[in-house]
Amino acid sequence: MELLVSVIQFVVIPFVFIANELTYHSSLESSRAISDECADKYPMSSQCPSWADFYCNNWMWKDWMTNNCKKSCNRCGGSGQTCAKTPSWMKNTLNAQNVQIINGQFAPSPIPWQVHLHTSASGPRGGSFICGGTILDEETILTAAHCFVDTFPDSGDFIEAGIRTEGDSGEQTIFIKSVINHPQYNSENSDNDISIVKLKTPLTFNNNVRGACLPESSFAPQSLAVVSGWGRTKYGDLSSALKFVAVPLLSNVQCVEPYTNYPSYAITSNMVCAGYLEGGKDSCQGDSGGPLVVPKSSSDDTAIIYGVVSWGWECAEPKQPGVYARVTRYLPWIKANMK
Repeated sequence: MELLVSVIQFVVIPFVFIANELTYHSSLESSRAISDECADKYPMSSQCPSWADFYCNNWMWKDWMTNNCKKSCNRCGGSGQTCAKTPSWMKNTLNAQNVQIINGQFAPSPIPWQVHLHTSASGPRGGSFICGGTILDEETILTAAHCFVDTFPDSGDFIEAGIRTEGDSGEQTIFIKSVINHPQYNSENSDNDISIVKLKTPLTFNNNVRGACLPESSFAPQSLAVVSGWGRTKYGDLSSALKFVAVPLLSNVQCVEPYTNYPSYAITSNMVCAGYLEGGKDSCQGDSGGPLVVPKSSSDDTAIIYGVVSWGWECAEPKQPGVYARVTRYLPWIKANMK
């Protein structure tokens, strides 16, 4: 009997040890491979990586994925946060097509992806609300390059999220860590008018604060788009409350003479136009850097950031639609600077 036990120990214990070692090394190699591919290292769009759903929900990997690949799990059914959905009241506007930031509507609740950009009174921009922006993740805001004449934020520059008006309960105020303007931004013709703002501390996502998804490079919206902000109402003062308006997207051919007043050289392939050729509905000064968002599809309400408010001649005038930075042209640059 003692001999049998010794034989079993001699055979089984090394086998268990080897099996455990193999499991450990297999897990280690798997974790390295997953880490190299997950969205936290290489930020992805709204698509769920084919492997992520399993690992995000697997009992052995769930905690590791939550800590190391949270953004991949965001895209799937596992742990983590998802991109914002288009609110029902905004969907009604898109479906109604009868609402007119100029002639827009007041948002009944915060728009989750929308932020308010402010500068310090002691900074070079004078201290005030300057622009809007779009949340991409907990530490990254997308805005317009022309919002930052210099890219060295003052220590008092900050953003506000989760608000309709300043001071709303639930408001999150986060200081700006750095500003990254597109290296080919041209202030003379507003080409490449896009910028990344990094935050000093992360936002806390909830129902009123959540990022919009980046589009796929081939994404072609089939609906009206929504632009929002606290900009001027016609030629009046800045709006004290968040407003939004639904506008149709125009092709670049439709956005130049003779259809509009813009000469052909003014609209580059890095821009997208949105608005009514008869005027009446538009973004305006103060909305700069803010989001132009569309739902992902007729059956998927995921908010997709398609444009960044850039420029236009006057506001809501006939044949002078709003012009936006076309986000699909900048996906590699945006993702590289989200890290």
